[in-house]
Amino acid sequence: MQSDSTSREQMFSLIEDWKRSGLTRQAYCRAHSIGYHRFLYWDKKFQAANAVGLDEPSSFISLAVPSVVPSAELIYPDGRRLLFHQGVDPTYLKALLA
Repeated sequence: MQSDSTSREQMFSLIEDWKRSGLTRQAYCRAHSIGYHRFLYWDKKFQAANAVGLDEPSSFISLAVPSVVPSAELIYPDGRRLLFHQGVDPTYLKALLA
């Protein structure tokens, strides 16, 4: 059984070959007997690795969260709830209640 890194190297090599070929993804996959969805999966991994510039793309992203997030919640008489995770203009809330 191939290791993940061997499989990855082979697929990245195929993706680079496809980019040079001028063929569509589907045509390239048919010509090389590669599963189209498998190729798409590896192409996405290839793009992520090249965008970050690392061998292993990170699955974590940096996220800045403000310390206070104003929110609002409307509870209608029939039990439906409408929750806003950001500040809401009072005139907009008034329009929703009308």
